[in-house]
Amino acid sequence: MHSHKQGRLKRMIETYIAEHKTNAWQFDLLCVYIDEKCKKARVKVMGDLVL
Repeated sequence: MHSHKQGRLKRMIETYIAEHKTNAWQFDLLCVYIDEKCKKARVKVMGDLVL
């Protein structure tokens, strides 16, 4: 996830928090890597990220 996407996501989360009047949230990222040749996939989980 590059810095431009992080900035957009951060603004979206801030808007959601402001509209729903909450301050409890956690951000997790799942990356799916697909090897079409071998027909296999793997998932990488990055939990509790700070934006």
